[in-house]
Amino acid sequence: MPIRSLIRLVLSVLGVGLLIVACNQSASLDVSQTATPSASSAQPAQTAAVTVKMGFNNWPGFMPWKVADEKNLFEKHGVKAEITWFGQLSDMLNAYNTGRVDTTALTTGDLISGVVQGIQQKTILMMGYSNGGDGILATNNVKSVADFKGKTVYVEQGTVSEHMLLLALKKYGLTDTDVNIVNTPGDTAGTSFAAGKADIAVTYEPYLSKGAATRGTGRVIFSSKDLPGLLPDLMTLRQDWLEQNPAIAQGLVDTWFDALRYQQEHPEEALAIQAKQAGVKPEEFVGLRDGLKFLTPEEAMLAFDPKDKTISLYTNGAGIGQFLYEKKLIDKEPPNMDSLIDDRFLKAHLAKQPT
Repeated sequence: MPIRSLIRLVLSVLGVGLLIVACNQSASLDVSQTATPSASSAQPAQTAAVTVKMGFNNWPGFMPWKVADEKNLFEKHGVKAEITWFGQLSDMLNAYNTGRVDTTALTTGDLISGVVQGIQQKTILMMGYSNGGDGILATNNVKSVADFKGKTVYVEQGTVSEHMLLLALKKYGLTDTDVNIVNTPGDTAGTSFAAGKADIAVTYEPYLSKGAATRGTGRVIFSSKDLPGLLPDLMTLRQDWLEQNPAIAQGLVDTWFDALRYQQEHPEEALAIQAKQAGVKPEEFVGLRDGLKFLTPEEAMLAFDPKDKTISLYTNGAGIGQFLYEKKLIDKEPPNMDSLIDDRFLKAHLAKQPT
C-alpha cells in the first residue's frame, strides 16, 4: 500500500468504515514495519504534565519530526512529545481519527473530508508540498498534454491524481471526456507505463522516475511542480486538544522550523537519521525528498492568505473541496476554509524572528 494518501474518506469515531484512496506516495519506503513509538522528554513547568502524541507514516515530508526527536529539539521549545511511526497508512489514520494520537499530517482533501465526517480539527501549518513528486508520464511521441485527446490515460479515479489530471487537461483546453480513463492504482499505473502497457500514466515517486527511466522512450510531461500547493502536508490537530493546549501547539510550530534549520545546517547527519527511519539508503532518500518543497515561515504564511494565488489553501482548497463533492466522495458541501485554519501559532512564530 502506498504510504500517504491525499484524498481519504475519514473513519468516524462512530465506527464508519475507512475508505483509503491512496495517491502520491512511495511504496518503496518501509511499510512493513509495525508502529514504533519514540519519546522526547521535556520538563518545562507549563507543559511537563502533558505529552503530545504525534502519529506519522514514513513519507519523506514528515521526516524532520524524526530529526527533532533524535536531537531533542522538542524539549528546547517546552514540548514533551511521543511520536508513533506507523508502517501502514490505515493505522496512522485510525489512530488519529479515534483520538489515540493528537496530531498528524493531512492533505487538504483529508482535512475537508474529515470535517464533513464530523471530526473537528484545525490545521496550524503547511509544512511543505509535493513539488514534482507526483506527475504524468507520457511516451515521447506525445508532445504535450494537448495531445492526450483521444488517448488512454491510466489514473486512479477519486484521488488527487485524477484531480491533477483534470487540471492539466483544463490548462490545455481539454476535459476528462476527451480521454479514455482506465481506473488504475497509482503504483500500478507507473509500473504499467514502465512495462509498455500504458502510454500515459498518472503516478508518483518512485514510480514516476522509475517509469521514465525504465521505459526509455518516455518522460514526465506534467507534474505537481506545475501546480504548487496542490498536494500539501498540513499539520493538523484535533480541535478539543488544541483548545486545551495552545502553548504546546506553539511549541510544535517552533520545533518544526528548528528541525528544518538543523537539517540544513547538518545535512549529512539529518539525512542519515531520516533515511534510517524511512528504511531506505541515504541516496534513495535524497531522490524521494527532491520531489518535495519545505516551506519557510514566510512561505507557509501564504498558505493561510486568501489573497495568495499560488499555494493558498483558500485557492487550492476550494478546488479540491468541489472535486470531492462532485465525485461524491463527500456527501455535503465542503466547509469554508476559514473554519479549518488556525494561523495564530505561525504568526506568533514569525513575530519572534529577528528582523
